[in-house]
This record gives sequence, structure tokens and C-alpha cells, in this order.
Amino acid sequence: MVLDSISELFVKNLLLPKTYIIDKPGIVISESTGHFSRSKKRMLYCFEDTFVEMQKLTLEKIGFERTNKLYYNIGIAMGERLACLSNNKVRIPRQLLKQVIVKLFGIFSAYGVNRSEVIFQSDKIIIRGSETLICRKTGIGSFYAGITAALIGSLMKKEVYASKTKCCFNDSYCEIIIHIRSQSRKEEHSEFAPCQHYYQYNFPKHIKYVRHVHSIKELIEFKQLTFSKQKQVFMNHTIFPLEVGLFGIFYYYYEKESLLDVFEAALVKSGRNLLKSFYLGKDVSKMDAIEKIFSTLGNGVLFISCSSERAIVTCLYSPYSRYKPFFFAHLLQGFLDEATNRECVLRRIEFEPESTCYRFKYRLRAR
Repeated sequence: MVLDSISELFVKNLLLPKTYIIDKPGIVISESTGHFSRSKKRMLYCFEDTFVEMQKLTLEKIGFERTNKLYYNIGIAMGERLACLSNNKVRIPRQLLKQVIVKLFGIFSAYGVNRSEVIFQSDKIIIRGSETLICRKTGIGSFYAGITAALIGSLMKKEVYASKTKCCFNDSYCEIIIHIRSQSRKEEHSEFAPCQHYYQYNFPKHIKYVRHVHSIKELIEFKQLTFSKQKQVFMNHTIFPLEVGLFGIFYYYYEKESLLDVFEAALVKSGRNLLKSFYLGKDVSKMDAIEKIFSTLGNGVLFISCSSERAIVTCLYSPYSRYKPFFFAHLLQGFLDEATNRECVLRRIEFEPESTCYRFKYRLRAR
């Protein structure tokens, strides 16, 4: 009992850092501080339905097996990036591994991973849960299997691989099995690590607001963001936070697999459907609503200029990563489609490093 208490204190105070959410209008930052690791991440809140739409259209295009493999690779890459951002250089002692993983998945409940049971065996770890975001609506559980494999491999400094044997889409619970190999993990620089200017552009020191944008904290206070069964609900849709660079990984793999047509179509369709589903009230301008929704969820502070032929979206204090923000650009394209009742075509993305500002230029034409 005493040994368990000492282990608990060691895990809580040394291995797992304390995490704080710094929430400013247009900017959401997750900052962790611990004895062995420190990290600072720029976060965006995103809609579960957007990823569901992307997986469904991918399934239609390439089938279950290829989609499953694609999302396992995306999950591995995302796990690698999160491990790089954690800056954890310590190998976790095996006798403490269970407590670390249990607490890790407790932290990840905000990201849609609902863990209810962790079973340790000599050569494998079995993780069970339920109602996991995205896969509960599509059955593609390899995404979380990939993320889990990369993170646990990083913690153990071992080569591992994962399989998802059950999914709450067609079973009563989700199950991921992590298979532990005997060989040590090779520590190599990941191509998905943060880029050179990540910290310079994502965390501006001096912020001047030229309009009022609600923060996530204010949404909670006004009861516009609520919590149901460990899910965060905004405008009657489940949302969850992701680090900004993870969105670029989706683009990277869809381009690699020659599926950018699916990538764009899914995001545009999702944007249209989301705006159509929102109850905005009779006196609320759709353009004002788009500006406020995207800004509040951490995309910077948006300004939309629109004529009959073109739309320009200026985004101050934009999230930044090594990848151009095509995920955001095409999702916004769908919102503009629905708001203008015209076909919106992305023409150009410009970046101004001096003001950390992205500018998205669209052409509008009759449908």
C-alpha cells in the first residue's frame, strides 16, 4: 500500500506534467509543465462531424481496408508529433507504466478517447473504452490505434504496433491491443516535429483586438458550450481540441494517397452542413456568425470581405504549422458556399509573417 502511494506521487508529480489551457479570444493554448517535460501547443477546436464526413467519403472512394490503413498511418504520425511536442526524454519504468498510461488516457478524454479499462500482459497492453469520437459513427478505429501505438512506444522507448479488434460502431465497446516488441525504439528526428517558426508565430506576445470575440471560457459561462457524457457540445455538435499541426498531417497523407479531391469535398460538404444546421436567429448575419464561430474556436480573429464575385478572409493571429492550412481553408469554403448561396472556389492562400496573418482568397460563381 505504501509502495503504491509512493508510485502514485511519483507518477503524478514527476512523470505527468500539469496542463493549463490559456484561453484568449481567437487563441487557445495548452501549456504543460513538469519535472521531466514541458510543452506548449497551439490548439484548435474542431467538429466531430467534419472528420466523420471525411472518413465516410474516403470509405466510399477506396473501401474499408485502404481507409483503415490510411487512418492507422495518420494516427501514427499524429502520435509522433504529440510525443515530440511533449519533449519527454525519460524512459518510464515498467512498474509505473500502467499508472502513467491510465492517467494519460484520463487526460485524453477531452480528445474523444474514453478509456474504461487497461489490462497489462507480458507482451501486450489491452485498452478498452466506449463511445470514442469519430469511429463511433464510422467504424474506422485504426485512427486511435495508431495514435495510441505511437504514444506508448514513445513512453516505453520500445517498438510497438497496435490493432483495434473491437469498435463501438458495431460492438458494445472499443478495444485496442498494443503489441510490445523486444527491440528498443530508434530515436530519430520525426518529420512531423514542430517547424522552425512554430513557437514564434503561434504565441504572439502583443495582441491587439479590434473587435470582440468570445473565448471558450465565456462560451461555458454563457452555457453555449456544454458537457454531455464527457463530450463537449457547441451549437448542438460535438467538438474537441487538436493541436494545429495535426490538421496538416491529414492533408499530407491525403495528398500522398492522391485523395485530395476527397479531402476537399468532405471539408466543403461539412462546412455547408454545419452552417445549415446552426440556429442563428433571424437578426444574425451568416457572415458575422462565421467570423465569431471560427474565431472563438481558436482560428485567430477573422474578418470577411465579400462581393458578388469574390470573398477575402483575413485571419489575424492565425495558427501556424509547416503545412499550409488547407483543412481550415476548405472547411471555411463550405461555410461561405452556404452563406452566399454560390459556389466558392479557393484561389490563393497568403501568409504575412510580420502580423502572423493568413489571407484566404476565394472566387464566387453561380451554382
